[in-house]
Amino acid sequence: MSKKNALTGAKKRQAFAHAQAGRIEEALDLYQKICRIDPQDAESWFMAGTLYAQAGRIAEAEVALRKTVNLQPKAAAAYLNLGNTYVAQGKLDDAVLAYLEAAALDPTAATAYHQLGDDQILMGNGST
Repeated sequence: MSKKNALTGAKKRQAFAHAQAGRIEEALDLYQKICRIDPQDAESWFMAGTLYAQAGRIAEAEVALRKTVNLQPKAAAAYLNLGNTYVAQGKLDDAVLAYLEAAALDPTAATAYHQLGDDQILMGNGST
C-alpha cells in the first residue's frame, strides 16, 4: 500500500468516526480533504454529499453526489441521495430520473419506488 493510500485510509476512518458521532462538520472537513487529494475517490464524494445533505447544504450535496455518479455510475444509493437533493430544490423532473436510475440499478430499492410515487403526487401526476 502506498503512503498516499495509507494516509487517505486513515483520514477516511477518522471522517467516518466523526460522521457516526454526529460531528458532521469535522467529517465534512476530512472528506473534502480526501476529495482534493484523490478526486477519483467515489466513496468519499458519496459520504461528503450525504453529509452535506444532512447539514442542509443541498447545493453542495448535489455537486458531490453528481461527482459520485459520474465516477461510479452503478451506485444506486448515490442516485437515491441525488434524487433527494433534487426534491429539496424543487427539481422534481430531475428527481424522478435519479430515482428511476436507482430503481433500475437496484430493483429491491423500495425507497426509490416510494420516492417516485411521492414525486408523481407532487408533480400532479398521481391521485391523493
